[in-house]
Amino acid sequence: MKKLFRNLLFFSAIGSVAILASCGGDEEEPLPDGPSITVAVSGDVEGSGEEFTAITGDEVTFAVSITAPGVFNTLNITPSIDGVAGTLVPYTRDDTEVTTNADNTTASINLSYEFDEEDEGKEISWTFEAVDDSDQKATKTITVTASAPPSPEARAYSTVLLSAPIGATTAEKSSETFFSTSTGLTYSMKAVLESSDPISANIDFGYFYGASTFATLASPAAYPFAYGQAAWGTKNATTFRRTTLDDTAFGAEGSVKTWADIDAAVEAATAADADPGIESGLEEGEVLAFVTASTKTGGSKKGLILVKSITGAAGSDGKIELEILVQEDAE
Repeated sequence: MKKLFRNLLFFSAIGSVAILASCGGDEEEPLPDGPSITVAVSGDVEGSGEEFTAITGDEVTFAVSITAPGVFNTLNITPSIDGVAGTLVPYTRDDTEVTTNADNTTASINLSYEFDEEDEGKEISWTFEAVDDSDQKATKTITVTASAPPSPEARAYSTVLLSAPIGATTAEKSSETFFSTSTGLTYSMKAVLESSDPISANIDFGYFYGASTFATLASPAAYPFAYGQAAWGTKNATTFRRTTLDDTAFGAEGSVKTWADIDAAVEAATAADADPGIESGLEEGEVLAFVTASTKTGGSKKGLILVKSITGAAGSDGKIELEILVQEDAE
């Protein structure tokens, strides 16, 4: 299949194409019927007739068929972007890309084009012109409007319960204090320290209740007191911001659904504490924005945290319930 590469839109013309008409005698012979052309459009595009839509990464295929009682001579293709024409590209009946019958009264060619980010928001047209040996012509124009792919849906963790840290020894540090937005799991310090797996590489933040900071979320890198994290192989540097959002951003009817929605929310959020790795004095109903460490597997991801409830303080009854949206594949 012949590819309509991107440089088709700026391709230099390959000389002029001679019309292979024979010389007539003194009397003009009646012309044969003019050519006809059809273009079948297939691939990842949507639409019908002559108008189609596509998104970045889609490929469209054009199956061009020509009937020319007066003998097929040339197929001219002129591309255009937003109404600005590019350079005409000819395919004659002798080109290897063109398939004809024995007497050259039919011809066909298959071409394709793949859309990329440069095409987003643009209207791209191709005019296919069939020419016979008598210079009679038939045209067909196909237009495709390209757009960016839809933003993927964010992953939601509806009930995340973190406990205040307890215990003096590793064996006692069993409270589920830490959370990973990659796995969706909570972890105790005991589990991290006693596992042969590099669990710490997944953990994004943990909870504690301070005498002056009250309910607090902190990244492993900024966790402000020794609880065993010094032995971790990785201490991720998640950062936080405060937003003006509330619980209406979450749930099936929430305003935040996609990765793009999260990007916008994080962009609009503001830093509240001196250390971006710690957010203190949390209150029920508020929403934090966060950005995970760029060194994590898969790179940095953004998300939102809704504080649903806070119970107890620093003891074994201390807990915080969260709802989380994150730029991970939705399950």
